Amino acid sequence: MTNHFDTIADIYNKVWYFSGQYQKSMLENIIELLQLGKDDVLADIGGGTGATTRLLLETSNLRKAYCIEPSRKMFLEAQKIPVIESVCADAGEFMQLEIDFSKVLLKEVVHHIPSRQVLWRYLRHKLPAQGRILIVTRPQAIALPLFEKAKQAFRQKQPKHEVLMQELETSGFATSYRVHPYRFTLDKAVWFDMIRNRFMSDLAGFTNGEIEEGLIEIDAKYPGGTIEIQDNIIYIPASVKGMDRME
Repeated sequence: MTNHFDTIADIYNKVWYFSGQYQKSMLENIIELLQLGKDDVLADIGGGTGATTRLLLETSNLRKAYCIEPSRKMFLEAQKIPVIESVCADAGEFMQLEIDFSKVLLKEVVHHIPSRQVLWRYLRHKLPAQGRILIVTRPQAIALPLFEKAKQAFRQKQPKHEVLMQELETSGFATSYRVHPYRFTLDKAVWFDMIRNRFMSDLAGFTNGEIEEGLIEIDAKYPGGTIEIQDNIIYIPASVKGMDRME
């Protein structure tokens, strides 16, 4: 089966770039909630083209950063960034790697991981006492201006943040969460091109005709040449309970 992200690897950074402020705010939240510092080694699971991995490495002056990415084409893009170490692996293969790390980021990828509890138990065993995980995700009722069938597809695949927190706590982590709404304006043509390029994996199952029908629906709901975007991001930081590690 073709990996959806293989088909958009060459344009991924472009289509996901909403605004400089959006990117800056997200980086600040990640750095704060992961408590990233110069002694940390970051494992960015599902790190895509490595763009965020590199920014976190350079901004926080990390000791090392791994970009773990299952899409081969995305991985090849990440390999072009010499300051990070890229590995072509999914979450299951990641658990077989002989690497050490202190912080783990799962940015907008947790819904792609089929056996999450296995991963949480592995991380609880592997992380040091001061280790942390950060999940970056969205609510099931997505606020982005998508057509209704796309919202339904998203809702079906997206786990509730309460479920993720319960899984982590059962595996020995202490959790909390933060909802951060990002609001900005885009040219409608830019937004429509993003949808046509299927910038979210939930759009991959729609035909070109269905996408165009969806754009007509959005256009009727949001008249004019620009479109107001609200993206509600949920941050779930998890820290190791106690000072001992599970054996």
